[in-house]
Amino acid sequence: MAELKYVQIKLMGQKDWPPQIYDTASRLVQNAEALGEVSKSQPDRIYTKDKKRADECRVQLWFSHPDFDSNSMLEVDLLDEGGKPVWEGHGHTGPGVWSSSKQPPLRSCTLVVGSKGQLPRSIDVALTYSLGPWELLNKISPEFHGEELLRGNVTGHVTATGDDKEGRAFVSWNNEMARTRQIDCFALLKSGQKLGSLEKIGHGSKWAEAQLESVNFQLPLSAVESFQIRLRMLRRVVFKNIVLPPLP
Repeated sequence: MAELKYVQIKLMGQKDWPPQIYDTASRLVQNAEALGEVSKSQPDRIYTKDKKRADECRVQLWFSHPDFDSNSMLEVDLLDEGGKPVWEGHGHTGPGVWSSSKQPPLRSCTLVVGSKGQLPRSIDVALTYSLGPWELLNKISPEFHGEELLRGNVTGHVTATGDDKEGRAFVSWNNEMARTRQIDCFALLKSGQKLGSLEKIGHGSKWAEAQLESVNFQLPLSAVESFQIRLRMLRRVVFKNIVLPPLP
């Protein structure tokens, strides 16, 4: 099971995260191993110059699992005692940019948790994440047109292939089980190489079961021999009573 290890907090108007990190009981973490894990990972750099939002507070949550990989997806919701969102919106960390041999020790996700002076004392953190082996589904020709039902343990269909406006190959599909299934795709090139996708885009309500999804690649469609669609299950865990650290 994934583990929520550390928490940080800052105002949206602050550009950098403070050096202090805390455990889930809001105790300051000072051991060298923990600080090293955070320093070797990639923090979220989001901040704002909008004075109207400068007092919004963001938490940065650091998660670990020995089987996280470069395609692992994380989605996070912050909930109150009644299970309702403490703030509109949710956090998302998509597939990373790391090679399989250089995975960061932690994955981070940041969300707005409230405004200065109006923060809850504690929250529940709901994490949905993916990891583990893939089930291979359809193999798609780059000349594909029309629709094709997805095979395997999922409901949905492939909708299109082509080049986007930047000349990058893409594949799109409708995932009708998006809350419980991660669908991905890699390209088999005419050169004999295998190429992972560059980024994934989803369209639809976060809470909707069905999502229109697409991935694109660094090369044009003309370089692709075929696309391989693949699938794995999403997992969910809720971390209860996470105490927010003090603002710096």
